[in-house]
Amino acid sequence: MGRAPNRSGIYRLTTRVVKYLMLALFAFLLVCLTAPIFSDFQVIGTLVSTISPWFWRLAIVTICLMATSAVAEAL
Repeated sequence: MGRAPNRSGIYRLTTRVVKYLMLALFAFLLVCLTAPIFSDFQVIGTLVSTISPWFWRLAIVTICLMATSAVAEAL
């Protein structure tokens, strides 16, 4: 077996950020799916209004990190 390729620190950071962002999105999806079961629709409205601005900002930063990582790996 060959050795695993050495990746830069920014690449590892980007993969971790993407992993945790997807994990947070999955958790948010689970909350949105289970809240109606307990007849708690206000939680969904509160979470959407609170988390949406932060999620979009994190998504944009993650995309920029991915682009920077791709450029850094190409050099």
